[in-house]
This record gives sequence, C-alpha cells and structure tokens, in this order.
Amino acid sequence: MSALPASLLEALDQARYAVVNAPAGSGLWWRVQRVTTDHQARIGIAQLRMVFASQDVQPKEGEDVETLGARAVANASDADVERLLKAQQAKLAAGIVGLGLSEAGPFEPIQIVEEKRRDTAKGLLSQADIPLSAVDLIVKAIDQIDDPNGEAARRLATFRR
Repeated sequence: MSALPASLLEALDQARYAVVNAPAGSGLWWRVQRVTTDHQARIGIAQLRMVFASQDVQPKEGEDVETLGARAVANASDADVERLLKAQQAKLAAGIVGLGLSEAGPFEPIQIVEEKRRDTAKGLLSQADIPLSAVDLIVKAIDQIDDPNGEAARRLATFRR
C-alpha cells in the first residue's frame, strides 16, 4: 500500500492526459495521453532516417541539427513526405485515447488504427476520420503534455494549491 495520498496519485495519473477541442469550436473533444519518451524518440529518429536516407544530407560547417533537419525536410521528396505522414500517424495512434462532446467528458475510448482495421462500432478509427484541421492541434496537445516548458508540472501544481 502506498504512503502517498490517493488524490495525489490520481493527480499524477491525470497529468498524463490532456483534452483538446479540435477543430477549434467544433464541439469535438479529443482526450490524448503522454507519448512515452522512448516512443517519441523512435518516431523522431525514424523521421530523420526517412528523410536523410533518400538524400545525401551532410551538415555544413557550424550547422546545428535543427537547421540540418529543416534543410532536409525542405528538399524532401513526395515519398519522404509520405513516410513522415506515417510517423505523424504513429504519434496520433499512440496519443489519442478518447473522444467526447465536452471538455469534462465522458470520453468514448477510441484507437487510431490502419484504415483496413477501422471499425467504428469497436472504437477503431483511422487517421482519415480525424478532421484535417484537427490533426495539428491534436499533435501539439500530445507534445505539450510533457513539453520542455513544463505544462504537466503546471497542471500538477494547480492540484496542490
């Protein structure tokens, strides 16, 4: 049995989640969860590998990784873009866990799956079911759960006040 109060443990658990209205003003509320560090790293590395593999990208003198990556993306082929979109789909699949009609819920459990596995009766949606204007907002919400600016820590701090 834990010595920590159950309410604190619940707050820690809830800090793993965020809710985003996307598209803004639509009335659709997506519940997203933190994507683990190792999953984020795999997605990021896969994205870089995909773009760099198709190009002979070499760093210029004094060029940082972000500039090198931006240069590679700017020169990305259609096939590279398709692979990057699959990586984005992986982030959506790992991050989206529910869909509701209000910020407070309730949320229907959902999973983002490949189109061929789509079954709305079982809560299995494909990325094509997500409004295009919502994708960036949802990805940003997933990223901000554990962002370097400490959004999760701020949410946890509000519980302690």
